[in-house]
Amino acid sequence: MSNLKALRERVESATGPDRQLDGAIVLALGGPPETALPFQADVAWTYRGGGEWFTPSPRSIGLDIVWKCPPYTASIDAAVALVSAQLPGHSVTLCTGREGRLPWASITNPSGRLVADAEEATATLSVLAALLAALDGRRDLLADLAGVARLAEGVDAGRVLLAARVLHAR
Repeated sequence: MSNLKALRERVESATGPDRQLDGAIVLALGGPPETALPFQADVAWTYRGGGEWFTPSPRSIGLDIVWKCPPYTASIDAAVALVSAQLPGHSVTLCTGREGRLPWASITNPSGRLVADAEEATATLSVLAALLAALDGRRDLLADLAGVARLAEGVDAGRVLLAARVLHAR
């Protein structure tokens, strides 16, 4: 099982805000962003727990630099900003308040095609589950396309294009 699938299962089983889950999301998506430091430096971040990351100060003054990840599981703004950062140009639609239904979120690509959706305990968890499904689906698609490229060696280019279109339509 991929890290994104396992993380999505954690998001799906969550019932509300969870700082450990926020930290796990950052970890799965590559760690703190380059903008986490007020200066340009090549540093190694270490996850401390509770949504906090740290790195020793490059000036060797004995202080750690701490970065607190956004509260993705508690804030709609943070969850939607994460979608924008991970899937530029994609849109998030959120539906809440339907009687007897959980909050539902969908992500569409720039051409309006549904990429992923989810219905979870909270609106923020729905957005995050949809994002993780979209990212995992994108990785699956890239792996499929790589497989098509390997099979395509010496095959008519029209057939390769047709196979890629079929995979993209999924």
